[in-house]
Amino acid sequence: EGDTQKTSVIVEKIRKHIMTFTQDLANAKNLGKEVASTIVVVYNLKDEINLTKLRQSKACNDDFKKLKMVMEEIKNTNERESNALYLLELINSELTVVKEHLKK
Repeated sequence: EGDTQKTSVIVEKIRKHIMTFTQDLANAKNLGKEVASTIVVVYNLKDEINLTKLRQSKACNDDFKKLKMVMEEIKNTNERESNALYLLELINSELTVVKEHLKK
């Protein structure tokens, strides 16, 4: 029971990070079409990320792929986006924690 609660807290944190992340990128200049559309994908993830979905590892893996894609997209952008990249890495590591946690 406590485990599920802990995981929910992490999922909530991920949602918040995704919000900040997408807002940061929305304000960034010179974003290509690819990146812009990926932002939308990540933004939509915030509603999709939930325990039920994360328990189905296929769905979870798709989310990881999307996040990795975004990371690749923004790796080569300027300083303005570095905060977003940091947040994304945070999201990714937290998703990993949740995923590991659900394997138990």
